[in-house]
Amino acid sequence: MSRILTGLVVYIGAACLCHGQSASGEIFEETFELRASGHRDLTLYLKYPDSGKQGLKGVIAFVTPGKAGPNDLTAGGGNYGYLVEFANQHSLAAVVFGQPSSKGWNRTVSSDELTGREAASQDRNLDSLSREFSKVIDRFSRNFGLPEKDWFLYGVCGGAQYAHRIALRIPEKFKAVHVHYGGSYDVPTNQGKSVFWLVTSHSDEPAYIAAQRFYRSSREKGYGIILRGYSARNAPADYEETYQWGALSGRRNLSVKFFEYALSHDKWGSEGENFIADYVNEIVVPEKEGEWIPASQAILVPGKELASAWKQDR
Repeated sequence: MSRILTGLVVYIGAACLCHGQSASGEIFEETFELRASGHRDLTLYLKYPDSGKQGLKGVIAFVTPGKAGPNDLTAGGGNYGYLVEFANQHSLAAVVFGQPSSKGWNRTVSSDELTGREAASQDRNLDSLSREFSKVIDRFSRNFGLPEKDWFLYGVCGGAQYAHRIALRIPEKFKAVHVHYGGSYDVPTNQGKSVFWLVTSHSDEPAYIAAQRFYRSSREKGYGIILRGYSARNAPADYEETYQWGALSGRRNLSVKFFEYALSHDKWGSEGENFIADYVNEIVVPEKEGEWIPASQAILVPGKELASAWKQDR
């Protein structure tokens, strides 16, 4: 056991002591004890791309709604398999960890619905957790030769609730964040607009109303953000296997195109033709043809590929 100066306790397993070139498919892990109220030990699992550490171009991290494990880094399967494949194709390290809390925020309501006292208490706890998590990223990155910032982040369900709350508080660590089916959302921060955002959810469930409020509040602060809803009622017969958390091709394609855009751009909507999507009428048109769409439901979608992915059939 070793102790860093901040008081964060770190447990390092034997597998973590080897930081050289990894064999294809080898998975490393490291466990951190979080001191913030209501949070448990946090284990991060890592899989390098086939190109190895020498060709590493970044990191994409997944936040599971429960306990994470090495199987979450299996390409082609589960909720994250398509992004594990994406990571390998683009020479990104894939990291997965479980949502490290069953407390810390009210999971049933968004922060804009809390009283002032409730919101302040939640903020203090999340600010403490965020400071710890920033140190976790730094330590984990140094141990395994990863960049300490500009991570891509994906979270689903409870993982989405956690991922976006952390990214709002330490946006300097992240380049782009995709959260799916979050359920409740925090109040956007001014500094959070430095991150690219994709928010997807089930359009026929209450979670989508909260997602829309988060989207509108973010846009008012100048965020580069896309919102998209996918109908759970249109799910196929094998819903539990292929549609849990909305894991159909439409959402996956938009997710991939979003992260590809973040890989090649440093400013939202800075190059090429932009489009306007309407999350109420579910249409997307070139920006110059979208003046009639009310600002409250208009989404700036940069580039043809993202626009095509946004309107793809569910």
